Amino acid sequence: MKLKNLRLPIAIWSVSILAIVAYAIIYCIAQRPTITEKEFDFSITYEYQGETITIRDVYVVRYIGNDGYSQSKTRNYSGKIVGMQEAGITTYVLKDEEECRIVLKTNLCPSCLMGDPQYDCRSDGPMAPQFVYDDADGMRFTDEESLLAQGVKLISWAYPSPIENTFVFSHMSVLSGEVVFPITLIAVLALFATILLVKKEKDLVYTSTDHGTILLNFVSGFIVVPFFAVGSWASDILGENKNIFRQMFYFTAALTVLGIAVSVFLRRKGFSKESFFAMLVGPAVFVLLAILISIC
Repeated sequence: MKLKNLRLPIAIWSVSILAIVAYAIIYCIAQRPTITEKEFDFSITYEYQGETITIRDVYVVRYIGNDGYSQSKTRNYSGKIVGMQEAGITTYVLKDEEECRIVLKTNLCPSCLMGDPQYDCRSDGPMAPQFVYDDADGMRFTDEESLLAQGVKLISWAYPSPIENTFVFSHMSVLSGEVVFPITLIAVLALFATILLVKKEKDLVYTSTDHGTILLNFVSGFIVVPFFAVGSWASDILGENKNIFRQMFYFTAALTVLGIAVSVFLRRKGFSKESFFAMLVGPAVFVLLAILISIC
């Protein structure tokens, strides 16, 4: 095989590997807000048993770091109403008896108020207070008619607007299953480029081994690769894990695709046995990592 025949496939694979590495590095960048603590004034006016009551209070929000079940770069916030004993408690209890419990939920959202785009605050609608009534049978009511029957009526409220925050580099985090499909797609593009740009040697006649390898290439591409991709992506149900084997596991689908690309190239250049074994690299790594993960 002439050296010049290697330049094109090596260029294709090198670009894809660099793209995968770059994507993984960028993904691992964790950010923190420049404004890490803020006080928000709010007020709620309601009527209870014929009396009009206005709550005027302060909600203090703090950025408490990056952490998450499967993503350690997730930004987290805690919120506390001044005067409340515990952080996270944003509910006022109007009545708490066996036959009746009435509470006022403020529904204040700390991440929304801190202007964090990582959270889709609009999905739950605008922040607004809400009365909740639980009867003796455990039935819960939030409709206006049921609340009026208990002498409760929400009149008005004044909530703060989210601040304009900016986010800067904090540290390098670890990978999660979110990277699996993008990096696999990069590998698939490299495979297509190999198929389209690397030509079969003239007068080369495929052997029975070559035909078997072609069949296995299709099986690997349409069955094995999706299985590896879904399996490594779904491994996040085990939670965030900094174990090096779990981190490598996310790349097994992409590695298998690149193995197919190498297999195509070698077969078209007359290397039947090498083509067959190149295709097996990804599955072999997948099995090895799965064993190491179960042990460790």
